Amino acid sequence: MLRLCSTRNRALLLGVALLLCLSMVCLAQESRGSITGKVVDPQNSVVPGAVVVVTNTATNVSDKATTNQTGYFEVNFLNPGPYSVSVESAGFK
Repeated sequence: MLRLCSTRNRALLLGVALLLCLSMVCLAQESRGSITGKVVDPQNSVVPGAVVVVTNTATNVSDKATTNQTGYFEVNFLNPGPYSVSVESAGFK
């Protein structure tokens, strides 16, 4: 009689399944970060359409974002390092 799954084949299949599961966990790791926030004026009113510039001060590389209608912005996929954030909007100094 022919055996479909020998003990050796089961062990091999279990090992492959374990490797696949572990590789999925490794892919979920991320070393980059993000900066999010809400831009408001001195009266605590939101500022839609403001341009937010996030600059890595070590490399001088900048990323830009624009605030939405609620003043919210986010800049994603930032490499580790020191950053400065500046905001510009028409009518503000």
